[in-house]
Amino acid sequence: MSIWLRSFRWLCVAGLAAFGAFAAHADEEPVPKALLIGVDGLRPDALIVADTPNLNRLIANGTLDPRCLILGERYQENNTVSGPGWSSIQTGVWADKHGVHDNTFEGRNYDEYPHFLERVKAERPDATTASVVSVWRPIDEYIVAGADLRHFFPLAGGSTVDLNVSADEIDVDTRDGQWRHLLAVRGGGEVSLYLDGRLVATAEDTAGNFDLQGSLYHIGRDAREGATEFDGDLGDARVWGRALTQEEIEAAAAGQAPGGEDLVLHRQGPLQRDEAPIEAPLASVTQGGFTAAAWFRTTDTGRNILMGNYGDAGAGHLNLELHTDNRVRVYINPDAGDRMARELETDTAATDAAVEILAEEEPTAMWLYLHQPDAAGHGYGFSPHVAEYIHAIENFDGHVGRIVEAIENRPSYEDEDWLIVITTDHGGYGTGHGGGHDIPEILHGFLLVSGDGVHNRISPRQTYIVDAVPTVLQHLGLALDPDLDGEPLGLE
Repeated sequence: MSIWLRSFRWLCVAGLAAFGAFAAHADEEPVPKALLIGVDGLRPDALIVADTPNLNRLIANGTLDPRCLILGERYQENNTVSGPGWSSIQTGVWADKHGVHDNTFEGRNYDEYPHFLERVKAERPDATTASVVSVWRPIDEYIVAGADLRHFFPLAGGSTVDLNVSADEIDVDTRDGQWRHLLAVRGGGEVSLYLDGRLVATAEDTAGNFDLQGSLYHIGRDAREGATEFDGDLGDARVWGRALTQEEIEAAAAGQAPGGEDLVLHRQGPLQRDEAPIEAPLASVTQGGFTAAAWFRTTDTGRNILMGNYGDAGAGHLNLELHTDNRVRVYINPDAGDRMARELETDTAATDAAVEILAEEEPTAMWLYLHQPDAAGHGYGFSPHVAEYIHAIENFDGHVGRIVEAIENRPSYEDEDWLIVITTDHGGYGTGHGGGHDIPEILHGFLLVSGDGVHNRISPRQTYIVDAVPTVLQHLGLALDPDLDGEPLGLE
């Protein structure tokens, strides 16, 4: 059965339970308000399988496209990951305009192509805008930083640290064929990257203490094989179960490795897929401060992993890498423990904050981002046949139900005209979604527009994620910038 037919049946079943959630008094001019909800990594075919009574109710009062595309026909050069996905959704333009092509957010051009909350504020300075973001900090930090009311909730119990920065910051070409020394250190609440003994970047340590997971720690790659394997010469690769001092870091870069409880994972010489069992003391180096360092020499400009264990377990990873565009990277992914429980706790906290805003504030336009389905997809698989993935979608539906209830409980609800738009940044295939330009399961998301005055139907046209913002702006009665790449959907 085609996804279109299944979606039509889903819409019809949902219609039987509809009961006018957003009716306004016919003799009044209701105040238009809008809520854009983003859910990360939700495949529409899995959404159809899941038990989602709250989404069904919204569908019965709106327009749905269960085949919304995350890339446009005009521009498809960005990666199929969250950075460009959410940038396109919130700005209403493709990556050639907003400038975000991957999760580094390098090249972002939000000054010229701002997020929809900023557009609302520019035309209506007295309007109140609100943003609530769960787990994935870059959305809060880069995209919606100017919202009037702004809340971010990091993953409960520790969250990933992805320190990824260009060596151009210190005028070093890491691919010049010369011997270089890359070192990552964690201590004092910070994670820092050093190149040739010089500090490149520092980030807050949010990972917490955990054990490395998997069976083997790899040198010159991680648990995956293929394009990311190191292409060049590797010298010593070492890990210390403590944070080295500045003097020790400079000494290590000068070839004078500090003493102490260091683990020599590789000696300079031919690299023959070196690996070490993940057992004590290596397994516990991430239980506190630590240092990881490697000498390398390469001219390959692609992604080259110096050491790591990513891909061998759901979490509990430490990778040291050279990335594309002369970037250096340390990736610390804490042990999940019960990752899904922590994801649910964080999404629930974000929903609590959104409910509080709806109860106590007067937002004109609001943004809520929830994350658990993406985490379930990466951990267990993006598939309608994966129970953990379906359960995460059903949890998301529960959050949506609480939000709708909060809207309906507003004292001024009868005098308001609420539009709810819900979409996702990408689908998924297997346990990933990067490089999915030719994979339908990754390219297709969904777009739902629900509220009074919205056509009740499956979308008659192909939609794109850039359609979300023009839809919100039109509902609010705001001008549509001709530079927007999307078009309003579903509004009468």
